[in-house]
Amino acid sequence: MSTAPLVLAPPAMRASLPLYEIEQNLAAYCETAEVVTPEQEEEFLQEFAAMLLQAVEKRDRMGQCLATSILKSASPTRKSSGFANAKKHTNEYAKRLKNISSV
Repeated sequence: MSTAPLVLAPPAMRASLPLYEIEQNLAAYCETAEVVTPEQEEEFLQEFAAMLLQAVEKRDRMGQCLATSILKSASPTRKSSGFANAKKHTNEYAKRLKNISSV
């Protein structure tokens, strides 16, 4: 009975994965780290580093988006209904981002 060599194939990296997918991918890679052979170790580490970088970049983009939303909602209010709607939308968006980032 022969065993096939372990083949590590990370999911194709899209421009922007949702945070939960990034978390799942990192968790799966952490679980497979124990079974990586010495021959596969370098490739595994490179792929893992790329996934970590992707997570950091996503966190930074979400932080920038949240900061922008907060700044927009804190700007002086005007008496136009269009601005009130935009401010309401921005506040709702900021709340959703906070909920997503706290999961």
